[in-house]
Amino acid sequence: SMALLEAMSAGIPAAVTAVGGNPEIVRDGITGWTVASEDSAALSRVLSAFASDPATAIRLGAAARSAFEERFTFDSMIGRYRERYR
Repeated sequence: SMALLEAMSAGIPAAVTAVGGNPEIVRDGITGWTVASEDSAALSRVLSAFASDPATAIRLGAAARSAFEERFTFDSMIGRYRERYR
C-alpha cells in the first residue's frame, strides 16, 4: 500500500486488485481502478483504457492527488486523530 500512496502523491492513478486495503485506498473510477482478484481480463481492459484515454487517466490522477492530500498526509491524519480525541 505504500507504493499506492506514493503513486497518489505523484498524481498517478493506480490499477489494483480488490484485496487487502487496496479498495480503501483506490476508489474505483474515482482515483484509479479496482478489479476483482484473479480477473486478468478485467485488469487488461483497465490498462488498455488507461493507455487509450489519457484524459481520463489525468482526471483520475488529479483526483488521486487530492485524495492523498485530504486523507494521507501527516497533517490530515493528525487532524483526524485530534478530532476523534475531542
